[in-house]
Amino acid sequence: MSINDLPAIMGTVLIVAGLALVGVSTWSRADGSEKTTQAGALIIVVGAFLLGLSIFASHGK
Repeated sequence: MSINDLPAIMGTVLIVAGLALVGVSTWSRADGSEKTTQAGALIIVVGAFLLGLSIFASHGK
């Protein structure tokens, strides 16, 4: 593992955390779950961006 693997690892962790957050907020149907779902979706998007960045950066070398 090197420093170049860090965006891929962070991206994967953020995607899993975002999916867990959306799943829990959908399952519990708690008050304010819409904002929690939006926050989870934003976390997934940031994670996907980091994962995509790491894939394209590794192909650029």
